[in-house]
Amino acid sequence: MVLLSKFVVGVFSREDSSTYQWLIDLLLSAEFRTLVKDVRPVAITNTACGGSGRLAEEIRKCTFSILYHSKRRGRLNITNVTDSLYDQELRDLSMILGRDKVLVLVDDLDDDYGAHHRITVEQPLISELAGLMVVFCGSDKPLRSTAESYQRDAAPRVKNNIAQMKRQMSSVSAISKGERISWVRCLLIVGVPLLLIVVIIILCVELIHH
Repeated sequence: MVLLSKFVVGVFSREDSSTYQWLIDLLLSAEFRTLVKDVRPVAITNTACGGSGRLAEEIRKCTFSILYHSKRRGRLNITNVTDSLYDQELRDLSMILGRDKVLVLVDDLDDDYGAHHRITVEQPLISELAGLMVVFCGSDKPLRSTAESYQRDAAPRVKNNIAQMKRQMSSVSAISKGERISWVRCLLIVGVPLLLIVVIIILCVELIHH
């Protein structure tokens, strides 16, 4: 049985958190209970988080990240294109947390037919800097803002998106847990013999003095 490490998930966006409350509800639901410890909405603005120090500080408070963009803004201008909104932010997330701990979620599309492929082709930095991108249509939202109704009423394509998100988080969580176990094992392998050597040296010194 693989032990999973729970994440503090940061949702980074220029949208108000009310726009993606459905996502927060989903991440905190039983569906993600073994993967998510907490969710931190982080507002990206040109002054508050833009650029640098403040954003980096917020990123380091998280162990997994979702970059959220809604087409309500009119365009799918995430990165690589004119007036893109998240060029530096996406780079910062990938550099600080690692590519596999960055997920890009594109929301409120009119339809998802071919959208994933188009975005990937036109904005290749997303694939380079994020481990996964998923797209949601406006019609995919639950009628009530509860994770239970969302899961019950979700279309097959939405359930597939959720499954992909869980797989991405599970794989990274398992790796993180494995890395920690490996470090502990290494410390034991190296540390125990060193401790024995130190003890032997101390005993030898004591014997010589006596």
